[in-house]
Amino acid sequence: MMDFPLPNFAHESLKPFWDAAASRKLVFPRCTACGAFCWYPRPNCPECGGADFTWTEIGGVARLFSWAVVRRALHAPLKPIVPYVPVILEFDGAPGVRLVTRWIGGDIGGLTIGQEVRITFDDLGCPGIHTDILAPLCS
Repeated sequence: MMDFPLPNFAHESLKPFWDAAASRKLVFPRCTACGAFCWYPRPNCPECGGADFTWTEIGGVARLFSWAVVRRALHAPLKPIVPYVPVILEFDGAPGVRLVTRWIGGDIGGLTIGQEVRITFDDLGCPGIHTDILAPLCS
């Protein structure tokens, strides 16, 4: 049994996100009434209260909102990937969306807030731990 933490695929509201990721696509729910993106998925649009959403593909370019360097795993199953860099991304094509993912682009010395970064679909695991789950990571 793998100890590496995996997404909750049983959570029905996230199924379209992970299905799209498996096809190397990045999608977020968008309210059909007002057009606002609604990420993290919820039953009603925070802008207009609408309850109907369309999962909309956006491009793979994002901007760096924030990041941190984790040098000590606070959760034992993450120990094999230490040090790792969780990042928060914003998307020009999806106003209001912020996605937490992981930096896999190597050196972090030159990272700056607002920097354009690229979404790369790769195995959610790390060297030595393969999950066979494609995830939107960042470089």
